[in-house]
Amino acid sequence: MVKIIVANKPAERKGELSEEQKQNQKRFQETFIYAKASIADPNTKAAYKAAAAEVKTVYNVAVADFMHAPDIDEVDVGKYHQ
Repeated sequence: MVKIIVANKPAERKGELSEEQKQNQKRFQETFIYAKASIADPNTKAAYKAAAAEVKTVYNVAVADFMHAPDIDEVDVGKYHQ
């Protein structure tokens, strides 16, 4: 089922962006670059397609993956051998 939402166009910005707004814009730019690169790779796209629900696209899953990436505090490579 498609849901249509109608809203007024946002007002044009006046003045400079705050530092937080600039950081947020940068994060979204990085998100979209990641999502496009992810779905360009057939293996990654297949993994995201498997995770996509009926209402989500592969692109949506890639965006959500980037935006909610895990925090890795420590990596133990003690048993790693080449």
